Amino acid sequence: MISTIEARLNFTLHQNQKRIHECGAKYRVIKAGKRFGKTRWALFEICQAAGLTRNGTFWYIAPTYKQAKSIAWHELKWMLPPQFVTRRVENELLIELTSGSTIQLIGADNEDALRGPKLHGVIFDEAAYIDEYVWPNIIRGQLLGSEGAETGFAYFISSPNKKGRNWFTGFHADAERKEKQGDREWGAFYFTIYDNPTLDPDEIKKIQDDNTEDQWNLEYMALESSLAGQLFSEFSLEKNVGEPASVKGHLFYRGIDWGIDHPTVCLWAALDPMAKVVYITDEFVRSDLVISELADMIKVRTGDKEIEWTVIDPSTAKRNSQVKHSTDALEFRRCGIPVVMADNRARGYDITKMFLKKERLMISPKCKNLIYALKHVQYSDDENDDTTDVLRYLCLKIHDSISGMNIYEIEVPATARRLPGMPAPREFNLYDPMFNEPKPDQSIQAWLIEETAA
Repeated sequence: MISTIEARLNFTLHQNQKRIHECGAKYRVIKAGKRFGKTRWALFEICQAAGLTRNGTFWYIAPTYKQAKSIAWHELKWMLPPQFVTRRVENELLIELTSGSTIQLIGADNEDALRGPKLHGVIFDEAAYIDEYVWPNIIRGQLLGSEGAETGFAYFISSPNKKGRNWFTGFHADAERKEKQGDREWGAFYFTIYDNPTLDPDEIKKIQDDNTEDQWNLEYMALESSLAGQLFSEFSLEKNVGEPASVKGHLFYRGIDWGIDHPTVCLWAALDPMAKVVYITDEFVRSDLVISELADMIKVRTGDKEIEWTVIDPSTAKRNSQVKHSTDALEFRRCGIPVVMADNRARGYDITKMFLKKERLMISPKCKNLIYALKHVQYSDDENDDTTDVLRYLCLKIHDSISGMNIYEIEVPATARRLPGMPAPREFNLYDPMFNEPKPDQSIQAWLIEETAA
């Protein structure tokens, strides 16, 4: 039965959170997707336990102190009405209650700070991101009762770890097994975003539409990724292979991955600015050529197209495999291919996957190497991803620089290029602010190194 103190907190559990609350098990393990209400449930349980216990010590443990402060501290202060609080210590994220108990928010990133005090209850929030060592080797011993006192409770709630299956996967499965075998000390639960009845189904659909399949499954459906299988699972031969009916009015781009140990790849892209569709119109894959030879072949293949910009892998800003005292990027420029550094962050994968999912990316049938890679490149594959690396460089740069391309339908950056009347392609200018111009007193080479490091 739910305690009467619940009615006096500034929060009421929804029906599935109540299922966990009424479970009765001392150890509860909950695998739940984002927006289920994990953190608020965890703080509610801490407040309930502390309000009913005199002189008890209760911890909410997040993966880091910074997360505990930014995610849970404000929520905790909001949830507890002032009449329950005798003292708050902001720099320690600690609250003392009129019951005599204390609630403290802790980060698991500082193991030494976890050692010592007798605890009456803990809740691990986002447990899959906390080191496996913390629970059995530090916290569990501090929950043990002495002189007949009851052992404290421990609840674990988390979405799966984005790196794949880890200790929490087996921990949740073990809790399920114990519960099914009749061990009343253990309870296991599994919830998705759909199990929060306070959310609008239409809003949930929008969230799903704006996430890649693996993001959706991991973050909102709480399904672990094994980090195996097709990386670009959104790619479809039926939906993502085709040619533009015409390239009139299109904007043209190139992307290069300069290979020393791998083949060099160049992809040509044409953007239909009205339909907001990117077409990969041609590919070039060659090995054993120097930059000057490659540059000549790329220029011949480009023909008379006016290229807006050519994006290249950022490692070329530091490497000098061709000419002493000159980077490979500068050598491409010397040979007539003015390049800008690619953004190599992981968001490029997500943007590319969303372009594929929303049919904003079409690949020419002649791009056989790229199509093969999209069908076969696996997670953590470093051997066969040259063409897909160039593809994500292109997609991310176009996404961030063209107004209306934003795949997540959020506010377009002020620096994005506007295309109200399809203006003619501009001549490339290395110092254009769109390409993060160097400081006036900075050499191009120093700027490239700084840009890559950033």
